[in-house]
Amino acid sequence: MVITETYNYGNTFVESFQLSTERLDLMFFGFFSTLICTVLLGNIIFFDSDSCVKTLRVGTICGAFIGIFSGLSRIMKSIAWAMACLYGLIICITYCNSLLTNVLFYFLAGAAFIYTLKSIKITKNDFWYGLAVGAIGAVAIIGARDPMTSFNMLNRLMVGDIHQDQLFHSSIAAMIKNYGVASTGLHGLVEIKYHVLSHWVMAGISFLSGVSVLEVYGIAQHIFFTPMLYFSIISLCLILNPNNN
Repeated sequence: MVITETYNYGNTFVESFQLSTERLDLMFFGFFSTLICTVLLGNIIFFDSDSCVKTLRVGTICGAFIGIFSGLSRIMKSIAWAMACLYGLIICITYCNSLLTNVLFYFLAGAAFIYTLKSIKITKNDFWYGLAVGAIGAVAIIGARDPMTSFNMLNRLMVGDIHQDQLFHSSIAAMIKNYGVASTGLHGLVEIKYHVLSHWVMAGISFLSGVSVLEVYGIAQHIFFTPMLYFSIISLCLILNPNNN
């Protein structure tokens, strides 16, 4: 005799993990404006000509990431899969570490930028709302508790204003960039057992921008990763909100 049982796990909390096109457009515009406002505000407050140029180079690559992310989200109709594909692209480019992959990335970034410009629909009110989000985000990032003192990591290193964890993570990203191995470089290319996705991303930004890994850590974590955190939290709140308000 076969006994079958039925289990009731309750109601579905969310019917879909998708955002409306209008909400998605506004989210990406707020994400991009936060990056721009953070770059501008940081360089105005901590003005340094050399650091300004490097910040713009890193900001251009991060902006390209956002453009590709936005284009993939529209094509795949999924934020999660678009993010997974973006990370996969960054890892492939970093691992190959060649001029061809560099050119391919800029081609994809340009195509994604054109596609997004043609597809995005932002009303006048949403435009000012997105700029306000970017300005508030930039102030929150720059003025956070225990704030940074400069985008220039080399100057911060000379005055002892860098935590040892940043040096540890920079060494891992540098070894990934130069040798394709997750290692600190101590005792040769000994692979480290560690979660290294962010290190691959930092190595990729360094490779594409031509800025050293240590300096990328002083820039990208503020202008890209923190806005990405805001984007993820707000997107999750919109997805879980049944009324999508």
